[in-house]
Amino acid sequence: MKKIIQSDQVSQIKKELEDKTIVLVGGCFDVLHPGHRSFLKAAEGQGDSLVVLLESDEAVSKRKGPKRPVNTQLTRAQNLLSSTPTGLVILLPFPFEDNDYDQLVTSIKPAIIATTKGDPSIHHKIRQAKKIGAQVVEVIDRLPNHSTTQLINTL
Repeated sequence: MKKIIQSDQVSQIKKELEDKTIVLVGGCFDVLHPGHRSFLKAAEGQGDSLVVLLESDEAVSKRKGPKRPVNTQLTRAQNLLSSTPTGLVILLPFPFEDNDYDQLVTSIKPAIIATTKGDPSIHHKIRQAKKIGAQVVEVIDRLPNHSTTQLINTL
């Protein structure tokens, strides 16, 4: 199931996700690099179906600066599907607040919420996992010298 959907379309694909161990990840994934690929591969190994919550262009710009993202949300989603083990990309609108994430995670009902070690948002993921009986799994350490910002600054 290689798909891109809007966050309000999750209920329409619930049947396809039934009986699968869903692994949920989230992020910007602006310019894919080895750190992203390693993370997504390790996350995929935790279950049957890898689902990515993909931040909006406005959210990326707000968090990373006015020259970001380099790629649009749709291009980032297409890149994820074509070059990583991602099965489903859910496009997040802007603004998307904590309660919106909580509702979406509850609707998806992942078994695993995957993250990297040292994730500054882990407390949100732990809170969400407790609500639905999921596990938060730190699948890899952050790879040194592999970040989109570093890559852009080098170029």
